[in-house]
Amino acid sequence: MEAFSNTASLFLFIFLFLSFLSSSSSNATCNPIDRAALLHFKSKITHDPSNLLRTWNYSTDCCTKWEGVACNSVGRVANFSRPGLFSGDDFITDASMTGTLSSSLANLSSLQILNLSNLKDLSGPIPPQLGSLINLTHLYLDSNALTGQIPSTFQNLIHLEKLRLNSDRLLGVTPSIFQSLASLSELGLSRNSLSSNIPETIGGLVPLDKLDLSANKIIRNIPSAIGELNKLTSLDLSNNQITGSIPPSIGRLSKLNTLDLSQNNHIGNSPTSIAYFKISENSLTGGIPPSIGQLTTIQRPFVSHWVNGSQSTYRGISWRGLLRFDDVGDRVDMDSIKHLVLSHNQIGGRIPESVMKLKNLVQFDVSENRLSGCVPEHIVSIPAANFRGNQLIMGWVEPLFLLANTLARKIENY
Repeated sequence: MEAFSNTASLFLFIFLFLSFLSSSSSNATCNPIDRAALLHFKSKITHDPSNLLRTWNYSTDCCTKWEGVACNSVGRVANFSRPGLFSGDDFITDASMTGTLSSSLANLSSLQILNLSNLKDLSGPIPPQLGSLINLTHLYLDSNALTGQIPSTFQNLIHLEKLRLNSDRLLGVTPSIFQSLASLSELGLSRNSLSSNIPETIGGLVPLDKLDLSANKIIRNIPSAIGELNKLTSLDLSNNQITGSIPPSIGRLSKLNTLDLSQNNHIGNSPTSIAYFKISENSLTGGIPPSIGQLTTIQRPFVSHWVNGSQSTYRGISWRGLLRFDDVGDRVDMDSIKHLVLSHNQIGGRIPESVMKLKNLVQFDVSENRLSGCVPEHIVSIPAANFRGNQLIMGWVEPLFLLANTLARKIENY
């Protein structure tokens, strides 16, 4: 009986001890270094109309009382998140903050998540000292007014998984960064003023799932190393000043389902297996790339015109050279395609029979081109207006549309 009592007492002691440890850990007070760093950040904020920092004061504990701050078990700040746009169960709040980023944030040595996105008026440069936050996994500074270069010290953020610097006023990025961020799965740098070329070192970001460099001033060609990012599902390089060929290596991106290369100056072949493919508003010349037939999951390829600064009804590729529809040939075998719009170009040649292999086609428009020959008779479901402005032989059209083409009516159909 005495042995049982001793055993019970021992288990009770262990239970109480563990309960004490758990209670102590959960109520760990804020580290004074972290407290000072956050208060220095607050001192650099000149206007907080949304009162995002209203709970931050010297008399309360930053781990338990300060909104937007979460600590680990030893009282070090692990999460600092005060985004300007956040939502609850039944509301969405749009907040803002004016000021600059304090370099003292670099003293939050245990920080894993830093989210100061969409504060609108957070300005000035990104402190290079933030590169010392080696435990960071998520860094969101997007939708602000930050200026200057992306610090080269960011190459030290080896555990970073997501980096969003979209919609700021940043001017450049050091190529060496791409060699070091080996854990990065998402990189967003869109809507800035990045003016350099995309370096070959970007191929080092092997885990990358999403890459958005759109709406910048990126020049030169797309590096072939882009094909090394074999986990990419989304690639957006639109609205830049990229020239040269689309590298064939993009075709190795087997998981890619969204590709936007619009508003550039591309010329070249197309990749494979894309669900959304857009190359609109370019200055392409030459023929339709033979590899278009390899786009086995593409649904909406738009290839329409952009002439004299005026956009056509359909947004798409602007090929200003003389094209031949024959270039597509029998390579077209895209069972999933639904919309094929090639209107308002200078496409010559004949409409190949292979186009009719597109079993799910619901929209087909080749109006205002230089096509000739016969239109396959078994596509009667396509409106005649979608063939206007060519030199086609069509036996099934209404007389109204004959005025818009140079047509020869097939007598045997009447």
